[in-house]
Amino acid sequence: MSQDNQTGFHGGRLFVLAWIGVYPVVTLISLLFGDVLLTLPLAIRTFILSGLVVGYMVFFWIPIIQRFTKAQ
Repeated sequence: MSQDNQTGFHGGRLFVLAWIGVYPVVTLISLLFGDVLLTLPLAIRTFILSGLVVGYMVFFWIPIIQRFTKAQ
């Protein structure tokens, strides 16, 4: 049995759960800081946005997904 099947993280399900977590955060960051971010060069803008999203995913969303899949 593969690691994916043991944790409940198989392709399509993980994709949807990750997207459910990422979309609202990117939208909220864009809404709150969009004007400020647009004044920055593209490389810096994407560096900041990706850092915020990855931090959110690692420290908040992935632990929630793991608890959710363990409960099933």
